[in-house]
Amino acid sequence: MNGNKIVAFQFGAALPGRNLIGGTPLIPPMGLSDSVATAFERGGKRELPNGVRREANLAYREGAGNGYLLDVVWTCEPHGRVPVVFYFNSGSFHRSNRGRALGLCSILSKRDLVVINCQFPDLSRSSGADAALNAVMDILLWTAEHAADYRMDLDRVYAAGSSYGALMAVWTALLCNTRRLPEVLGRGAVPFRLRGLGLFNGMTDTESGDRIMRGISKSIAKVEARNKPLGEAMRPWANHDLRTLPPVYQVTSDSDPSRPDILRMNALLDKNAVVHDTLEFDTGIMALSGFMEDHASGNECARIISKMFGFFAGNQ
Repeated sequence: MNGNKIVAFQFGAALPGRNLIGGTPLIPPMGLSDSVATAFERGGKRELPNGVRREANLAYREGAGNGYLLDVVWTCEPHGRVPVVFYFNSGSFHRSNRGRALGLCSILSKRDLVVINCQFPDLSRSSGADAALNAVMDILLWTAEHAADYRMDLDRVYAAGSSYGALMAVWTALLCNTRRLPEVLGRGAVPFRLRGLGLFNGMTDTESGDRIMRGISKSIAKVEARNKPLGEAMRPWANHDLRTLPPVYQVTSDSDPSRPDILRMNALLDKNAVVHDTLEFDTGIMALSGFMEDHASGNECARIISKMFGFFAGNQ
């Protein structure tokens, strides 16, 4: 479905339509207890409930003690190559906590996906926005290097992010599918492209005036003072040609603080003729930042993911 058509539903109620979306059965809900999440944070290889497997606390670059870590989450030993999803948690840039996203990453992995659960150091004097962007590139290159270890299919790669993590996901799309940002970053091309981008309550407008986004924007401005082409290219609206972006699926509500960002993103996608769709909650429902992470065990989360991948499948 092209354009920014809004589909509304009541949180806590079934989504309209059949129990099959894009020919794929809806995923049963699943959650993880605090004790399981704590075990996950300890690292190493473990098998969690519902057949979910993961390898935690993997360093994707030097200085892993400073937060350059990721987890790999999957469900079974695949017989062939398996699609990949990069997930960026809602605390990206500030108070990043990939452990909070374990339930959502597990739900994603139940679709026979390998999920890369990403984390970065918070913005600081020593770790600015350019360091975060370079960390995204480090993760992409780490994935290419280790794809065979997890039987990843690099012809079927997706990215998703919640709240401020949505900007990280957008950067991933810009690095993988466009020329400008990789060129000005000066680190070569990414060896694969994204086939879909999911933004959940996505905070992507660096000029929105949001309190946290002001800090991100200020950090990007410092990059721009040193390297104007790079600083400009880090702002989605400063990119000249985004027609090569993959299909984009957004989730919001009419009372969502990030809704202006989502509407502006839709206008940007329309301008660049990018296929996209937006799922909006019904009137009066407050979709808080990171709600997909906080409500991962609910039916709605699984159904949203099914609708999103159905949309991606129908727009390749």
